[in-house]
This record gives sequence, structure tokens and C-alpha cells, in this order.
Amino acid sequence: TLMEQWCAGLQAEEVERALQGLINTSPLVRGATLSALPHVPALANGSVAQDASIASLLLLAKHDSNQENAEIALQVLELYGHDIGEDTTPCILEYLADRHENVRVSASAALAEVVELHPTHLQGTLTQIFTAYITASKNVQHREGLALGLGALGPMLTERELPVVTTFLTTRAFADPDEAVRKKMVEAGVRLVDEQGKEHVGVLLPIFENFLDKKGTEGEQYDVVREGVVVLLGSIAKHLEAGDQKVSEVVNLLLEVLSTPSENVQRSVSACLTPLMSSVKEQTADIIQRLLTIIMQSESYASRRGAAFGLAGCVKGIGISAFRQHNILATLKEGVEDKKNPLAREGTLYAIAALSE
Repeated sequence: TLMEQWCAGLQAEEVERALQGLINTSPLVRGATLSALPHVPALANGSVAQDASIASLLLLAKHDSNQENAEIALQVLELYGHDIGEDTTPCILEYLADRHENVRVSASAALAEVVELHPTHLQGTLTQIFTAYITASKNVQHREGLALGLGALGPMLTERELPVVTTFLTTRAFADPDEAVRKKMVEAGVRLVDEQGKEHVGVLLPIFENFLDKKGTEGEQYDVVREGVVVLLGSIAKHLEAGDQKVSEVVNLLLEVLSTPSENVQRSVSACLTPLMSSVKEQTADIIQRLLTIIMQSESYASRRGAAFGLAGCVKGIGISAFRQHNILATLKEGVEDKKNPLAREGTLYAIAALSE
């Protein structure tokens, strides 16, 4: 092919030019580039000098989303013949800022491999990510890429780094002004919890609890952070054994968070409560009664609506038998027919609407 002929005429110092096709958005172009690279004389005879830029591009190709391309990249890496040094980290971090998502995704996986090869470099890499996030205040794509990188490092975090990363998430990342970035950061947090939650629940749970226990903190920015923390709290609870006292603590904390005025937070709590019901079967009667009481009697609009969402989440987790077991329909009927109590009627309508979704 023309690409192969062009590669055959390249000198050793021109190899990096030939690698630029590896960050193309088209998997076909990336594949054609990889197939042509063995025709570069310096690669074919193993005379390419060790170079961080070359190594980082080849490592990105190794983590190509296209499996065939990734397999060819492994062969080209063998031709390259040098170990992947930790000096590739700055180059890979730059690719986390690339305007193309496929490059950012590959870069996050490549970053994780470098840190896995050089574990002592983990803390320094995290520091670079935190610093880059602050300086990338006007670059949404870069911040999304940093979220991907942070998530990819999840399996390698130790008890020493976990509080640092979770604090970064809850104090900065979850409050990002861009919704897409916040979503990526929450996904990174969930990935971290999925990887580390079971082994380090004692480290992570108090951090989330302390944040949600804060009183008197209101505002839209705080609500979006709280929403992210609720998702992580629900994720970590999945790693707890049924009957573990910590499951009850998590459920009680989630029930308290339902009074947050933000509907998004309340919906997130509802979704988290659903899978936890099977782990607190002995408490479901008390939980349902608690929510019904708030729906009927609370003077707070936010609390009544939150309890309605919470009731819907619990019922979904328990199953349709919850209506009969806990006398829910009869209680709601009584509330909607209470002509002397407008709050009960309003709360009941919220509950019916939530249960109907």
C-alpha cells in the first residue's frame, strides 16, 4: 500500500511522524497505520531509540477499542523492543486532553498500565491529575479525560490514596460546572468503589457519611455533590453482607437524605434504596411506616416529596407484595380522602405519582 511504501522510506528519527495515524478517530486508519509500521526500517531492525513519545503512542494503540488493532499494536511494541518507562506518563496525560473521545479512553487505559508497571509512581500521577483538573477549568474534554484516567487507576489505589481521591471527588469533581464532567467523575467514583469497596469499606463509608451528615449546607452546587455521594454510598452498600449492621446505617442515612430539597438527589436515593431492601428485610415494616408517616404528616414540602420517592424505591425493592404486607394502599386511600388535612392529601398524591413511574 501507499502507507507501507511511505513507511519503508522513513528514517529512525521520523518514526514518530508515522505514528500519528494511531490517534485518528477512524479504526480503519488506525489499523492501516499499525499494519504499515513494521515496514519502517528502524522498527523492523530494532534500531529505534527508546523514546517516551513513541512508547506512549504505541501504548495507546495497545489499548485500542478495536481488538484487531490492539493485537497488531502488541506486535509493533515487540518490534520497538524497549520497556515502557514511567517517563511516558506526562505524554499519556496530555492525550487525556485530546478532543477525540477514543483517544482519551485509550489514554486512560494506557495510564493505568504505566502505573501498574511502576506502582511507586501512583501518588505522583494522582497529583498531576489533580493539578491538571484545576488548570483545565475551561476545557471540558480535558476534565472528562481526567475523570477517565482517575477511574482507570481505581484498582491500584491503596488505603493511603483512597481518602485523598474521594476527598477530591466530593470537594471538587462532583461540583464541576459541566454536567457531562460530573457524570464522568461519578462514574469514576463508582468504578473506584466497585474495585475497592469490599476491602476498604471501613475507609470509604465514614468519608461519605461525614459529608452527608453536614447540616445547614444548601444550594444547587452542594446538591449535585450530594447526589454524587449518594450514588457512591449506594454502590458501597452493595459490597456489604446481608445482616451487616453497616447496611442498616447506610439505609438510615439515605432515608435522612431524602429531606434534601433537590429532586435529583431524592431520585438518586430512591434508586439506591431499591437493591438494599433485600438486606434489611426485618426493618422494612418500620421503614415503610416511617416514610408513610412523613408523607402524611410532615409540614415540609421537600420531606413529603422525598418520602414519596423513598417509598417508591422501597416498594420496587420489596416487590408488589409490599402493598399488601404493609397496608400501603389503604393508608394512601385514607390520606387522599382526608378532607381536613391538605398536607396528607398532597403527600399522598406525590406518593401515588412516584409509585406510578
